[in-house]
Amino acid sequence: MVASTCDNGTWASRRFGGGAFAGAWFRAVRRACLALALAVFACAGMLAAAVVAPQVAAAAPRGSVSLSVVAEDARGSHQLAGDTFTLVRVATAQVYDGGNGQSAGVAYTMAAGFERYDRDWASLTASDVAAAARELAQASRDAGSLDAGVSQRVSEGARRLTFSGLDSGLYLVVRTGVADANKGLTCDPVLVSVPQLEDGAFAYDVDVDPKFEWADVDHPGGNGGGAEADRGTPGWLPTTGDYVIGVVCLLVAGGSIAVLIGRRLREKRA
Repeated sequence: MVASTCDNGTWASRRFGGGAFAGAWFRAVRRACLALALAVFACAGMLAAAVVAPQVAAAAPRGSVSLSVVAEDARGSHQLAGDTFTLVRVATAQVYDGGNGQSAGVAYTMAAGFERYDRDWASLTASDVAAAARELAQASRDAGSLDAGVSQRVSEGARRLTFSGLDSGLYLVVRTGVADANKGLTCDPVLVSVPQLEDGAFAYDVDVDPKFEWADVDHPGGNGGGAEADRGTPGWLPTTGDYVIGVVCLLVAGGSIAVLIGRRLREKRA
């Protein structure tokens, strides 16, 4: 019984006492708790980076731009046979598919020679986009960029002109050749995004209806090239979301664990 009592007393002294064994045990627990706290913060940081970074769509498909080459007026349809249209990519595009809680969208990077014309494209109204297209068209003519573009001539009877095999980007379409029979018609340059975001899905094959106007105001339906009506923010320029849902929760959880660990350590020391 004495031996048993002594053994129990020794065990109690080692378990609760302030000797070397208790100090070593305390240091081991403290190191383990600090390691756990660091691991929590490291995981939170990695998850935060994964949530914040937009998820790039894998292997975006090639797209196309299909351009209407028929002008409608009070007399009917006028087909622009013999005209030439040229397509130039003025910006590359990075497509984000909406993963990791992000909004699906497209981020544009202006091509060489067009950097000064960059804009917050998603915030522009229709009239802003039309003005940007005219400015870019003039800049392309001045710099000779249209000569390096892809040109197609409208054949007799054609109602649409299609540029296919296009990489993602922001494209400028300019009427660069006018047949004698079509000189009474003006056509504004057009900016078009490939792809476009429609009802939450990306459309890589895009239809475009340019604005044709009769230059002669006496022509039925003509207005002499009136101003572009402002129809609000254009839907053809998708936006890129930047949501960080979950990041705050992760950091708060990590901080709470660190506070609890610190409190337990202080209790052990007391």
